Amino acid sequence: MSTRADSIPPSRDERFVERSFDIAQFAHLELLTPTPQETLWFFHDLLGMEESARAGQSVYLRGFEDHYHHSLKVTEAPEPGLGHFALRTSSPQALTRRVAALEAAGAGEGWAQEETGHGPAFRFRTPDGHNGELLWEVEYFRAPDGQRSVIHSRPQKRPLRGVPVRPATRRTLRPNWARSSSDVTGEGGRLCPARSAGGWHAAHRRRPAG
Repeated sequence: MSTRADSIPPSRDERFVERSFDIAQFAHLELLTPTPQETLWFFHDLLGMEESARAGQSVYLRGFEDHYHHSLKVTEAPEPGLGHFALRTSSPQALTRRVAALEAAGAGEGWAQEETGHGPAFRFRTPDGHNGELLWEVEYFRAPDGQRSVIHSRPQKRPLRGVPVRPATRRTLRPNWARSSSDVTGEGGRLCPARSAGGWHAAHRRRPAG
């Protein structure tokens, strides 16, 4: 007796790609600026982001719906630019798989020890020269009394300052990075196919991975 699986043409099985979804969320972004006071005014006063901490030349900020310690790191530097971006994996095992893939591709740059707001992170460099990090351990935001929201999906009340922004959920990717993104995300990373001219990475942050 033949089964339904036996009736599936082999060519269909060969074309099927198993999805892994090792990357769960966008974690944070570091911006470099030679004018930190003006940059902080823009994000804090105008966009209503909350300050989480300060360390060295950096200030950590988060949106009112961010569940993690921060989603933006502003660092004083001689020239403006992108310091790094960070992605959170869906599990510790997923982090191990993605690190192995990055090392095999020659893109890994080693581990960074614990920083403000998160645990160890594996650093890598994209084909376009941007610095990235993969991490699993994160510090969660706990709103103090008086700032807790009655809406359970929000970690705090909407601030009455500026035009408060929600969590950043998308990154625009340049072509070289889009083509090589499977090294970071695995086949299920929801980035773009290999022949794309560019891509956009949507990584929702309203529901934490763990």
